[in-house]
Amino acid sequence: MVRRISLTLAIVGCFLSGLTAVRAETFTFRSEYVLGTSFEMIVSTRDQATAARAHAMALGEIERLEQILSTWQRETEISNLNMSDGGVVSQELFDVLSLCEGFLTSTKNALSCRIGDVVDTWREAAKTGVSPLPVAMNKRAADISAADVALDPQNTSVGRPSSVSFIVDGLAKGWIIDQTVEKIVSSLPSIHGVMINIGGDIRAYGDATIPQYRIGIAEKGGASETLSEVIRVQNAAIASSGNGARDLMAGEATYSHIISPRTGMPQSKMSRATVVAPDAMTADALATAFMVMGVGEALEYANTREGVEAVLTTKGGARFASNGWSDLLVPIDQIISNREV
Repeated sequence: MVRRISLTLAIVGCFLSGLTAVRAETFTFRSEYVLGTSFEMIVSTRDQATAARAHAMALGEIERLEQILSTWQRETEISNLNMSDGGVVSQELFDVLSLCEGFLTSTKNALSCRIGDVVDTWREAAKTGVSPLPVAMNKRAADISAADVALDPQNTSVGRPSSVSFIVDGLAKGWIIDQTVEKIVSSLPSIHGVMINIGGDIRAYGDATIPQYRIGIAEKGGASETLSEVIRVQNAAIASSGNGARDLMAGEATYSHIISPRTGMPQSKMSRATVVAPDAMTADALATAFMVMGVGEALEYANTREGVEAVLTTKGGARFASNGWSDLLVPIDQIISNREV
């Protein structure tokens, strides 16, 4: 997973605005090569020493969880699980795999953490230039979906069928962000607000006295593009998934890097999905799932889940938004006139 995940995302900036009702300062930290991508953290607290503690705590927790969930490294816990028939795992890995199985059900297999071998097949195709046959990939996807993954919460044990190779890219980055924010908030009560942005996956936390975070969305998903929308995100999260630099080339053909668990083939419906949700894990998972679902199914899902909003762009450039998306918007001209962007 988590290493090297650096999607071409729509999010191009995060901004604090307004005044707090408590005496707090804002401290910003930035790093590169955190989960293989860029890291930004904004902390609202009374002193720099507390902010620095929060920053160090965040980096330590992210590194610890990466050693559990990364499939880019051979000696992580999930990599070891993939080389066995299963067994007792850590509570963290068990929780993530349980969440994956829940999303597999709720999204009707638009998001699956079982398809590591399918993803590897397409990565190999990008190297050799030879695309796998659709009928063969359809069969593999069906077998994986039907496999019996046994999860025992009492013993935190996992049974791994031979057809299943776990890869948690679809939600792990968001889950790590959530765990990190929650650890900081519970450990440092003088923190009034915190925002963590890892490669465009963002979680913003703050009580009612904390100003709202404003997130800029670019027209074509690149940091240098013109802002198309700015939205408010407070005590919530945002993530995007889309086609771009990580797409695959096999021979003369270019494929989306997002593989559909339903077919075993790269998705071909969508260009980008941006999702706001109550937590970063949900936003991360649904941004990927909505790319596989397509517009109609994705909007129905978003419109029937509390706290979930989405804006979707098809490969043809058409834009669609969930029912409550417009309520999140901040007029761009207002933002620029206030010098907040």
